[in-house]
Amino acid sequence: MANISKKDYQKFQERLKHLVAIDQDSDYVGQYVKGLEKTDGKAHITVDLRRGFPVFEPYSSKNDLSPDIFAYVEGVAKYIKVSQELAVDFLINPDQTGLTDSVKNEFYSNYRFELDEKREEIHKIKLQSLYLMIIGVILLVTCSAFGYFGITNNDGVMNIVSQIVSIASWVFIWAAVEKFYFDRTAMNKEALKTAQLADASLNFIVQPLDKE
Repeated sequence: MANISKKDYQKFQERLKHLVAIDQDSDYVGQYVKGLEKTDGKAHITVDLRRGFPVFEPYSSKNDLSPDIFAYVEGVAKYIKVSQELAVDFLINPDQTGLTDSVKNEFYSNYRFELDEKREEIHKIKLQSLYLMIIGVILLVTCSAFGYFGITNNDGVMNIVSQIVSIASWVFIWAAVEKFYFDRTAMNKEALKTAQLADASLNFIVQPLDKE
């Protein structure tokens, strides 16, 4: 990589400061989400099924929607607050009207199944956090006992063991705190986003391509 002169670097910094200043005055995400809102107060995500791309997984006998559809919907939905109601508008050709029930069933079943999974995962995280905390507290009590006997009997080995157990106890306690406050919070956010998608309104709009 060629060396950048001090003058060129200063120019780059000035352009960067100018760009940051412009971005501070603009709410791109807010404008994007506002552009999705319609008169019903919902944020509408438009999915075009008319372009010839696979609607279903080719090996699923029309039992599973294409993961590309879910990826697109989730890619748009991630910018929308979970408190905002969603609607997914599927644009279809007249000859695709027979797919509506299958698409609707697979869309809802996917996100409701995923929501159940995330709820179960949250429950597991809570239990794991509780078990880790119990182990940590037991080790902490054991550490205190070893420390007491070590001081009472002037036993250097017991004091060393007490310090080792103390370190182990705090490792378990920190792991419990990390799981409960960080892992659980992250999973809760994912569950809320999944619940938002599972509760979305689905609309099927017949709109032939040649009439656009």
